Amino acid sequence: MTFSKQSPAFEQTIAGHVRGFAGKSPQAATVKKFWTGLSAAVVEQIADDWDETRNTYRKTRRAAYFSAEFLQGRALLNNLTNLGLVDKAETVARELGHELSDVLEAEHDAALGNGGLGRLAACFLDSAATQDYPLTGYGLLYRYGLFRQEFEDGFQREHPDRWKESFYPFIVRRGSEQRIVHFDDMDVRAIPYDMPITGYGTNNVGTLRLWDASPIDEFDYDAFNSQRFADAILEREAVHDITRVLYPNDTTYAGKLLRVRQQYFFVSASLQELIDDYRAAHGDDLRNFHKYNSIQLNDTHPVLGIPELMRLLMDEHGLGWDDAWEVTTNTFAYTNHTVLQEALETWEESIFKQLFWRIWEIVEEI
Repeated sequence: MTFSKQSPAFEQTIAGHVRGFAGKSPQAATVKKFWTGLSAAVVEQIADDWDETRNTYRKTRRAAYFSAEFLQGRALLNNLTNLGLVDKAETVARELGHELSDVLEAEHDAALGNGGLGRLAACFLDSAATQDYPLTGYGLLYRYGLFRQEFEDGFQREHPDRWKESFYPFIVRRGSEQRIVHFDDMDVRAIPYDMPITGYGTNNVGTLRLWDASPIDEFDYDAFNSQRFADAILEREAVHDITRVLYPNDTTYAGKLLRVRQQYFFVSASLQELIDDYRAAHGDDLRNFHKYNSIQLNDTHPVLGIPELMRLLMDEHGLGWDDAWEVTTNTFAYTNHTVLQEALETWEESIFKQLFWRIWEIVEEI
């Protein structure tokens, strides 16, 4: 079954997007520019159904999948397959001087995951979209993946995985839907970027929402004018560190601090959004929040969502402990991927007390 709303002018759409990105005819465009134009044309094909799906989700009982990783793989072939457009894309590419197989090889995988944990999350999103389930994934928009591996003289060399350095059409910025995440030492903007998750043979288009960390103030002008050049960008760089790398090294205290900051950042932004969506559809009484929202925690990384939902319900929306606990215990489910001690995260109390004293109080009370 093909996608119901594909444009009859798909060929012209591809050619137009390639011209826009390459600044030259499709025949003269590089393979990478052709991939970019073809990918943008695919996103245009699904835009209406994606928007309709997102608007419908907000009003129904829905599921959210919180995960530190989403190993989606190459987006173009997956979307072309789901939309029934592989043969057409192959024909159009050849007419415009390219082979689709070469174009597909030009894609750099979105480095948002590392292994089985991330692949499982991606498969859940794909399956849910195909089965018409209202599931949204929530994670982090890492600038660099774990690493890019090379071997030199028989030894492994690790380099940054700069997957996001060039334009990636399958991720759309939603700046108007940003949230503010509060730490005791700083406030951070959470900017959402959405990746469409098409289902096979259905109009249902799910969403993977990825949060990027952005500073409240981009640049300290006074510090720069006082010739304290490093100070002018100090906080900006500290904020960008939150989403700079997948799994920062946590062998030091500073590394542990950054990991906890990462995890709290994305669950807080995600929960704020889910609460705002619920209030827009069902009113301000959040005692029925769990009847419309089910949140699956993928391993230990997002479990700070539990005390954070308690904090939001009590401190921001006025629920008492008993009502907030009733909602929270009926909202969350959890997948544990191993019982090996070295894989179960534990954190020093001082980290919680330094980053979010209120969360520490709630964890103690739980």
